[in-house]
Amino acid sequence: MDVQERKLRQEYADLKKKLEDPAIYSSKEYPALARRQGQLESLISLFDRKKSLSAQLQEAKSMSAEPELAELAAEEIKNLQIKLAEVEEQLSAAMLAKDPNDERNAIVEIRAAAGGDEASLFAGDLYRMYCSSTKLVYTVYSAFQLPKARAASIPAP
Repeated sequence: MDVQERKLRQEYADLKKKLEDPAIYSSKEYPALARRQGQLESLISLFDRKKSLSAQLQEAKSMSAEPELAELAAEEIKNLQIKLAEVEEQLSAAMLAKDPNDERNAIVEIRAAAGGDEASLFAGDLYRMYCSSTKLVYTVYSAFQLPKARAASIPAP
């Protein structure tokens, strides 16, 4: 167990202890603590999964020494190495520091402004580009106000 994993497990244990106290539920810090506990829970489950897969991999490697099980063990080793690589990738992605603004909403205003028809066409293209890019990252968007205009354009106010 590396140092960072040990720190995270200790923080998780401390948070669990804090959240067991009934007085914390009326505290202003409760939502932040509960959110952090959820983050740590998912990280620790990934660490546990990695440990389990590593143990299975060691067992499969020891089975490969036996001639009758060598072929089966080789296939099992290959599958376990793939799964272990996936879990390590998920773990490294989960360990990256997250921006606190990632979970917040944003309002983007697209306006044609000066430039006539060309500006309104550009604003329409920009709107469609933002809408399609949000679909790619599974983000929800909604148009508050989209004025009536010619097809493919957003008029100047």
